[in-house]
Amino acid sequence: MLVVQTGREENLELVCATQLPHKVNASIIGQSAELVCFRVDQRLALMRTAELGADSSLVSNLPLGSFVSHNRLSRACLRSKLF
Repeated sequence: MLVVQTGREENLELVCATQLPHKVNASIIGQSAELVCFRVDQRLALMRTAELGADSSLVSNLPLGSFVSHNRLSRACLRSKLF
């Protein structure tokens, strides 16, 4: 947690990946600037992505290999796919 909380001062960035976004610690979420979502179906995960500013209906309907990236600071949204 210390890296997350003081990382900006030291120009450190953290990339986290989870299938359970509703279980990510609030200290990490509070410091996050970007939310990248692949398709999730679990109700709690969708609720958390909506709380973080993503469109949960879009996230739940993404085709396999596609993602949506939501910048929490600028509110910009990017949709793309890996495969």
